[in-house]
Amino acid sequence: MILNKSAPATVQSPRKLRRWFRRTFLKQAWMLEEFARPSVQENSLLDKSRCDAYREAILRTVKPGEVVLDLGAGTGLLSFFALQAGARHVYAIEMSAIADAAAELIAANGFGDCLTLIRKNSKQARLPV
Repeated sequence: MILNKSAPATVQSPRKLRRWFRRTFLKQAWMLEEFARPSVQENSLLDKSRCDAYREAILRTVKPGEVVLDLGAGTGLLSFFALQAGARHVYAIEMSAIADAAAELIAANGFGDCLTLIRKNSKQARLPV
């Protein structure tokens, strides 16, 4: 909807802002570790309705025998849900320090054979063939 028909419509400014945001703001070191903070992870994990909604969606979507990719896996909770849904294998990509917690949870739950944790930026990660 155009509110002021006399003003020229420009799309260039939002595009420039988006490019700047991606190149500058999202590359900040604190942004890369923000979601790795234990308090952020704890709040997400303790949000029962959120976790239940994700679990239900994954159970409806992932079919037995499928291979799943979890980008920004965090603690690995959604990867675990995919395994519960019957995924044959899950590749969990997490570049922040929270991957340490994910690794411990993967080992503690005996998921080492069917869940591969890749500690890289998803743009640089390569899945095993």
